[in-house]
This record gives sequence, structure tokens and C-alpha cells, in this order.
Amino acid sequence: MAVAFATIIAVVTGLIFAATSAFSYDLYHHIWKRGQTGEKEQLRVARRIAVAIGLISIILSVGMEGVNVAFLVSMTFAIAASSMFPLLILTFYWKRF
Repeated sequence: MAVAFATIIAVVTGLIFAATSAFSYDLYHHIWKRGQTGEKEQLRVARRIAVAIGLISIILSVGMEGVNVAFLVSMTFAIAASSMFPLLILTFYWKRF
């Protein structure tokens, strides 16, 4: 049981790190501020986004309390497959991708 809990915590932490870094660096720094931010400002935005993602995740998980776990797992795999399939096809057939 402890191994499963540690695995879940590790996956959630990795997802939050990926989301916060993508938002604070790619969206905020490059698109919204056009490269005119410092590291402290990016870190402040990343912290706020991490809190927001955590709150959204908690609200969604409380709302999904009565849903079948097998359904949720299958939805997760379906979303992952639908996002990876175009990348694989483009990698195979487009030389400059």
C-alpha cells in the first residue's frame, strides 16, 4: 500500500512541476510578457499556478468521488493516447518534424 501511495504522490508532483514550468516559462514569460520577466517573477507565477492547479485537482477529485475508478483510468489512457498518436504519426512520416 505504501508503494502505491508513494507512486501516486510522485506522479502528481511531476505533473504539477510540468504544468507550472510550462505555464510560467512558456506562456507567461514568452507569450504574455514577451521575454521581459525575471526569474523571481516567473517563480512567483509558478507558485501561484501550483496552488491553483492543486485546488482545481482537489475540487475535481471530490466531485469524482462516486465515479468508478476503472472508468477514470480508461479516460486517462484515452486522453494520453489521443495526445500521443499525432506526435507518433508526424514523427514517422514528416522528415522535418
